[in-house]
Amino acid sequence: RIDGTGLTFLDRLVLRDEQGTPVVLDTMQGGTFADDHHLYISCGYYKDPHPSWGIHLFDVRTQRRIVRSTNGSGSFNYEFHPGGGTDEEPEGLTYWDLDDRNAPGIRGQLHAILLDNDANGDDVYFKHYRVQGL
Repeated sequence: RIDGTGLTFLDRLVLRDEQGTPVVLDTMQGGTFADDHHLYISCGYYKDPHPSWGIHLFDVRTQRRIVRSTNGSGSFNYEFHPGGGTDEEPEGLTYWDLDDRNAPGIRGQLHAILLDNDANGDDVYFKHYRVQGL
C-alpha cells in the first residue's frame, strides 16, 4: 500500500511447489497477477541454466504452484535457449486479455518477453498465450 509517507508492508507469500515445499526462483525477471488468486512469475538468464527457469503459475490462496512451463514441449511450452550461440533469456510478462480487443494480430491473455542477447545484437520476441480455466 502506498500512503502519503511511502510504502507500508502488508504481508508476504511463501511460494511453494505442488507438494508444498518452498520453491527457489533463480533470476526472477518479472511477475503479474492474473486476478485476485493467480500469480505468474518468469525466471531465467542467458547462461548456465537453472531448473527453476521458465514461467510459474501460483495460487496465492494456497501459496502453491499450479503449473510451470516446459522448455520445448508440453501443454505450456515457453521455449527459450540460454547459452550457446543464442543467449536467450525470459524477461517480463503481463496478464492482459487481448481476445476480441483492438490489438491487430495479437490474442491471448498471458504475454511474455524473450530477449536474445547474442553477439549479433539484441532481438526481442513477444510470446502470447491463451489461458483457459482460471
